[in-house]
Amino acid sequence: MNKKTRLGRGLDALLTNNENLQSLQEVLQNIDIELIAPNPNQPRKKFNKEELLTLTESIKIHGLLQPIIVTPTKYPSTDKKYILIAGERRLRASKQAGVKKIQAIIRDSTENKNFELAIIENVQRENLNPIEEALAFKKLGEKYHLTQEEISKQIGKSRPVIANSIRLLDLPESIQQLIESNVISAGHARLILSIQNNEQQIEVAQIIQKKKLSVRDLEKFLLIFNKENKIDKNTVVDPDINALESEFIKIFGTSVKININKKNIGNIRINFHSIDEFEGILEKMKSSNGGKL
Repeated sequence: MNKKTRLGRGLDALLTNNENLQSLQEVLQNIDIELIAPNPNQPRKKFNKEELLTLTESIKIHGLLQPIIVTPTKYPSTDKKYILIAGERRLRASKQAGVKKIQAIIRDSTENKNFELAIIENVQRENLNPIEEALAFKKLGEKYHLTQEEISKQIGKSRPVIANSIRLLDLPESIQQLIESNVISAGHARLILSIQNNEQQIEVAQIIQKKKLSVRDLEKFLLIFNKENKIDKNTVVDPDINALESEFIKIFGTSVKININKKNIGNIRINFHSIDEFEGILEKMKSSNGGKL
């Protein structure tokens, strides 16, 4: 393939690689399913069990309608002769269906191209959750030295979309987990990124989860929240204070903010979002003080 050719044309264009249909058919083979190793660079980490079961039943009845893509392994001495490039869900479902041989397109490919193909297939099929997609885009940039503009052209998405996707990785780990679990959406997450303080980000994520706020509801909520949490210019930012906040967060399981100004006057705010959570905080205070407040 010419180096200037971009992958944004889609997976089908990549598979044909400017070859005619006859040559494509020549590399389409039925191969032993046990000879295929999973793609170590697979960007998709989670597979929906129900969807996988549905595909398994479909394969049992109708067979595999679209071949997977593999490349010969560089280490033929192992028990695996091929590495999967695209089609891991189809491969898993075929194994569950008891398939012994699977239809596959065998093609030579570099590790870089393997990863690009895996990303493109998953992005086009909307298989990746927002965090998996962000990690994949980040890896294309860091490991394969592609700019966001180059990733944009290869994946077929605009550069701002790529940039906003990667920014999700700036969020605290707990919020990323909520995104992966589909508790909050990428739309929610982008609004949370407008909050500079990590503890406040976590607080807002908890509110979204408990109050089941829509993205539109969150926009309205943040207008009030940002005004109420505007940082006082006289507030001193102290790393020791940040460390104390982190300790309190571990104790109470909710966001805690310590504000101290230059005159050493301030306050501690412990946030809760329900009566049950408030009572839990009181119990923790009592237990640390011999059962008394």
